[in-house]
Amino acid sequence: MSSAANRLGWGVTLSALDIVGCLLCAFLHGPTPSWSNISSQFTSFSVFTSTVDLFLLCATRVVLWILPTVFHKTGRADHLPQLKQVVFCTSLIMYAASPTKLLLLTEKLSPGTYLPVGDYAFLVWNFFAAFLLDLSWKYYFSYPPSSYILLDEQDE
Repeated sequence: MSSAANRLGWGVTLSALDIVGCLLCAFLHGPTPSWSNISSQFTSFSVFTSTVDLFLLCATRVVLWILPTVFHKTGRADHLPQLKQVVFCTSLIMYAASPTKLLLLTEKLSPGTYLPVGDYAFLVWNFFAAFLLDLSWKYYFSYPPSSYILLDEQDE
């Protein structure tokens, strides 16, 4: 059990790690590592060639890592254990996104052509980050903070 400040610290740390991992994988998306590989993901979107949808999964993970602090600050930290199953189901969908995206990326490749190493890294990173999200919620974020005091209602 921890305070809201610790939760915010861990949420921001895990979010920053996730964003940096995604940017690094997008940097390696093309035949050669380049910063233009990141911007090209957003300019010409195709579900068969672009990995922008994995950035959307990253944004979802960031929201889920910051959410416990928001719940604590709004006085609803007692609802955190109920969200554990929602986060688990979201993680399962993210687990399934990696092999599905691999099938989409290889759908239109000509024989003898391979995906850039960044695409494989992005898929592995997405799977690992979903596991990290599930694990962090299961063992850390789902518990009400120790500084949160539940008040008993008195009958009058």
